[in-house]
Amino acid sequence: MTTNKVKVNKDFFGVLGTELKNLKADVGNYIAGEASNRLSKTANAAIKSFYDDYTPRNYRRHWQFEDKAFKPYRNSNGKNGKYYGGIRLTPELFDDVYDINKYKVYGMVMGCVIGEDVTDNPDIDFDSVYALGGYHGPNSIFNNDPPPTRPDPITQILDELDNIYADGNYLIDQGVAYSKHKRKYKLLSF
Repeated sequence: MTTNKVKVNKDFFGVLGTELKNLKADVGNYIAGEASNRLSKTANAAIKSFYDDYTPRNYRRHWQFEDKAFKPYRNSNGKNGKYYGGIRLTPELFDDVYDINKYKVYGMVMGCVIGEDVTDNPDIDFDSVYALGGYHGPNSIFNNDPPPTRPDPITQILDELDNIYADGNYLIDQGVAYSKHKRKYKLLSF
């Protein structure tokens, strides 16, 4: 009876664990960055479209949506393996220059209801008229302004979020290619 003796490199599992950890971090950070970039690009285009949609008469533009409507974000937590990327809607950054509450103005333009408190309202009816946006000011109906921008900015942003989700496998493949290019893996081969 013969026995096979297998010699195991003691460093194998340590190296493999490090490579897998690096791959996970690279792919997670890549996808979070892509999500943040794509949503920021879409939000900027939606806001530009909103401003280009009308030439106001007797209406003063404050241009706050151009600089203060959202902020891109990326965050990674390697300790718990979670990676975040997107945009944060920021009506709280607006100056109080409107005749009505800045949060209501924000909702009228963007197409979402955001209150001054940080808690979300799960009872919002997103099909109601209050959830529609793209309006060119609180009195746009009376000022003979053009109809609201359609789709409104938040719909455009949510559509891009759907596109990012649909592109998930492609983004993972791109993240793996990015990681492979960035690092010289000894054990992982693609």
